[in-house]
Amino acid sequence: MSRLATVFSLAALCAAPLLTAPACDSASGTSGASTVCDFNFANPDLSKKDFGESCASGSECAYGVCILPSTSGNIINSQFGFCSRGCNCNNAEGSILTAEEKATFTCLDPSGFQGKKRQVVPICANVSDCAAIDAGWTSCGIPDTGAAVKVCKAL
Repeated sequence: MSRLATVFSLAALCAAPLLTAPACDSASGTSGASTVCDFNFANPDLSKKDFGESCASGSECAYGVCILPSTSGNIINSQFGFCSRGCNCNNAEGSILTAEEKATFTCLDPSGFQGKKRQVVPICANVSDCAAIDAGWTSCGIPDTGAAVKVCKAL
């Protein structure tokens, strides 16, 4: 089956009433890449701040996304805004983290948002990994939902 045929078949399955498929949106945070994300993931300005760096507004960030403490879906940082982007969105390859990005970041999918709040966040082994990205990060640990790896936190 071609990739396009697979996408259309999956879309039809997800649209069918009373059916659940693993790649369909769900409140469990296990949504598929077909989710329409709220955060931009295209056309970066690489002269601006990178993922995980502190920000006060999206205009400071490469992808125009600053996740503020008050941003819906922010479950890892209540202290300062940080630059991010949407990830695993809209069946768009450009929303998938590259192999190089995956060495330092993950796609956090907080539960309860049907995949719409997926965001790139820094991963860590310890808090010094986080401090190397931005001094505002205060801890390193597995988030309550959305990822099975340690991420930088400031709660």
